Amino acid sequence: MQYYYESSTKTRYTAFQLKSRDQFDKDIRELLGIFPLSDEKPAHDAKLQQLTNERVEADGETRFKLVWDVEYLDPAAVEMELLNRVAERRYNEEIRGIEWEKHRVDTTRDSQSKITNELLAIDKKLRTDGNAWKMKSGDFVVLTNDQFTAMATAVHMHVSAMFDREAAIQQLIKNVDTAQAKHKAFTAAINEGWGNAAD
Repeated sequence: MQYYYESSTKTRYTAFQLKSRDQFDKDIRELLGIFPLSDEKPAHDAKLQQLTNERVEADGETRFKLVWDVEYLDPAAVEMELLNRVAERRYNEEIRGIEWEKHRVDTTRDSQSKITNELLAIDKKLRTDGNAWKMKSGDFVVLTNDQFTAMATAVHMHVSAMFDREAAIQQLIKNVDTAQAKHKAFTAAINEGWGNAAD
């Protein structure tokens, strides 16, 4: 079957026919004297949005391009993805560590558990007052029981603040109905309110 290049008034139809038959190859393009079809997809977040209404459009008399519309997924699916992203951000901020008395204190889940156990030891008078504690830097620092309790309190306040921030952003996302509004609320809030966790 032969294809003949149409005038500019029919370029869109000609390109669409070729593309739909998967015959828009190099030989045909050279025969028709037209430039390669541009199929660069628009920027979008694949976990929140989808490309729809794929179509071929003419760009002048000898160029063609694929065009899509960007549409959001179902609001419930978008909300779930955004809440997961907030939780991931909270976790990363939670375990980043804090600055306390010129020392960097580890706040990973493992460290939090060890701090809790040490507090129990203090409560049961099992911890030697003035034992050393390993900081995030790897250095050991001598801490009295009172100092250790103060450090543990600072860690607790940090972790609680991170969960509070996650809850606040969650509520902002849930307070709006459309997928686009949920994404907008997330984008506006996700990089704010984490205190000094990212220092």
